Amino acid sequence: MALPWLATELALRHFAGLLAQTTEPRRGRSISSDDWLGLWWHYVVLLGVALVAVLAVYGFMRWWRRKGPDRLSASEQLSQFRKLYEQGQLSQEEFERLRALLGERMKREMEGQSSVPDQRVGPASPPQPAPSPPPDAPRPPGPG
Repeated sequence: MALPWLATELALRHFAGLLAQTTEPRRGRSISSDDWLGLWWHYVVLLGVALVAVLAVYGFMRWWRRKGPDRLSASEQLSQFRKLYEQGQLSQEEFERLRALLGERMKREMEGQSSVPDQRVGPASPPQPAPSPPPDAPRPPGPG
């Protein structure tokens, strides 16, 4: 993982050295086309390293934000604990405490789901147009 950063640092140091050489006075000698070609080559390398760094950061951010493993809902957790209780691995006191805790969580989950419309139901019906007034109804005065 340190290899891209090392390559970036070496490229930047080399580029800075070339830049320092080109900014020193040349005592009447202008920069030749070979010097410019070498300088452009370093620009391309630096741009490539920067592109790789940006892609690495993008990939890392995408990996970081990916959806984690599916969490069990409170009702699924409660059913798992009920099985453990029926098998005798949980005492009645432990199961009652877990049921009370998960009951509150189930209520919160239900409240969260009720505020978001269910998208599986289908599209909502289009809004009905406002009824038009009868033709003999008095009209409000117009502007001016």
